[in-house]
Amino acid sequence: MANTECSIYFHPEAYSTAGNKLMGRNVAGESFLRGYFEHGTADTLWAAVRNQEAADAFANMARATSNQREIQAYMPEQMGVTQRPGAIFYPGPDVGDLAFQRSFFGADKWSICGITHTTSSARAMDAITSWVTQPLNSWDAIICPSNAVKQNVELVFQTELARLEKRLGITKCPMPQLPVIPLGVRTDDFRFNQAQRINARQSLGIKQETFVVLFMGRLSFHAKANPLPMYKALEILSTTTGADVRLIECGWHATEGIEAAYEMAHRQLCPSVQVTVLDGRNKKNRDTAWASADVFCSLPDNIQETFGISPIEAMAAGLPVIVSDWNGYKDTATAECGYRITTSMPAPGLGNDLAYRHATRCDDYDYYCGHTGTFIGVDVSECCSALEALYLDSTLRMKMGAEGRKRAVTLYDWSQVIPQYEALWDEQQQRRAAVTSGQTIWPARMDPYAAFSHYASCSMSGSSEIKLAYENFDEAKLELQKLLVLEIVRYAHKVIQPEEELLRALIAVPNDWAPVADIFRGKHFNDELIAQRSLSFLHKLGLVNLRRSQTS
Repeated sequence: MANTECSIYFHPEAYSTAGNKLMGRNVAGESFLRGYFEHGTADTLWAAVRNQEAADAFANMARATSNQREIQAYMPEQMGVTQRPGAIFYPGPDVGDLAFQRSFFGADKWSICGITHTTSSARAMDAITSWVTQPLNSWDAIICPSNAVKQNVELVFQTELARLEKRLGITKCPMPQLPVIPLGVRTDDFRFNQAQRINARQSLGIKQETFVVLFMGRLSFHAKANPLPMYKALEILSTTTGADVRLIECGWHATEGIEAAYEMAHRQLCPSVQVTVLDGRNKKNRDTAWASADVFCSLPDNIQETFGISPIEAMAAGLPVIVSDWNGYKDTATAECGYRITTSMPAPGLGNDLAYRHATRCDDYDYYCGHTGTFIGVDVSECCSALEALYLDSTLRMKMGAEGRKRAVTLYDWSQVIPQYEALWDEQQQRRAAVTSGQTIWPARMDPYAAFSHYASCSMSGSSEIKLAYENFDEAKLELQKLLVLEIVRYAHKVIQPEEELLRALIAVPNDWAPVADIFRGKHFNDELIAQRSLSFLHKLGLVNLRRSQTS
């Protein structure tokens, strides 16, 4: 019989949402551990810990779920004990140290199971490339929460493997498994009745007829989701329909400067929309936000996002979702439960300078993510259409909300996800039991628009078709000048073309659909590739419209 027991490599910070800096990995870690305690089938709960304090914290978390199973913990000096599970779950992709530590006792002594969260950081990309030279095997696994993440991981790994084959002539490289298992939620935590909805809206002074749109997550325009397309779409909804719109942003700002940037953007981009900001680190605020909302909207444009737990929570709360067609959202949000809004990014080859700036520490990770996202567009007009459809049709909202709730319970509740973990650990055990003991690029610092090209709906290529989003150039020029003074835009001034160059690109855009290649034909730009990237930036700002070629 296969052994479904697995040691949890436990550090309290990785499994807690109690800190001031609430990150997605903390939410995922805490939720996973609670789900494992409630739905795991092992007779004993095992933890691999660094010290006794961590062992006690693990036991306290287990007991908080009314768990009465035996709890065992062991420390590094006890790693080789025989009475222990055949696998270790580590809450990250950087499993190399564990693999090297295992080599002291034999590569087939236990299996390692890691997981990816963001894969765009230097630490994560270095971890992935290092698998090539680390003692990992087919009975090891790195869980990818989404298919988009798996594609990125495979691309980085295979590119590093090809580099070493060319440089060193290596011909053999055992690779860990890369199963796709989604993150989960405790769906019962997001069930709100009509009385709770009424009380929540009253506590925020929201009228019955007010249309409430919710964004739940970290409030970071450079490292999570730039709110510009959402703000513009909400303002259009309010002014064209006369809707009484309330936006709830439930999250937290890392700095006062970021908070001020959001406030300025509120005032300028959606002055007709009342905005309520709640501290999302407080569970009561999160519950109030979920219970108050009519629609959930999240439009990530950032490569640090890999799965996105908030749309799952929204579906569990019975809310229709409007999300960007981006990374893990492509797996989770379907047409039955909401709308996925078209995204675009520059073609591969247009981001090597961004990778270089990150590699040479000209930009820290936040700026790398922010600069990369600066040229990633989310279609404003599509977002407007989705918001209007849901505003005008309460029956559609209810239908999509019900479908989303059903999907969350069926696919993403921990009662459905934990068995997938245990099945993986079983398979790892079975694999382990069956054994006896030209120009190359820097894969960990790839052009982000190549490494993450599949995140977007499409790349803006020469055959893509584009047209002006305004009646004439003068109107578009005034809008550009207005937007360029916003901190949520100008913070990336180091990589955005100067205003005069942006205007040169803008004036070249026709009023009717034309291929991007035609825009540059016969015209002189100092750097046509950078000028082409400027079109992506103009699309991000909603100044031009983009579609795939009608002939391709």
